[in-house]
Amino acid sequence: MAEFRVTPAGNPVLRFVIEAGQVGERFKLGVVMTGAEAELAKGRAVSGRSVTVAGRLRAVGKGGVSVIGGRTLEILAKSVEFADS
Repeated sequence: MAEFRVTPAGNPVLRFVIEAGQVGERFKLGVVMTGAEAELAKGRAVSGRSVTVAGRLRAVGKGGVSVIGGRTLEILAKSVEFADS
């Protein structure tokens, strides 16, 4: 499920989780989008829809969706493309 919010400074932020593993593998990554693109994408980020995300990985703390070496990873999205379904 996607979480959309607007910061006190007025910046849109969209967070959602993608399944990034091969068939039969579980590997989930959090995705964070900001700006006008986040607001446009908020209705398209739905469970079961294929998505292509380009951006950079960042370590954001301990625990969470995807943990490698004790650190949580997420993608700070530069661009996101949703497949039509």
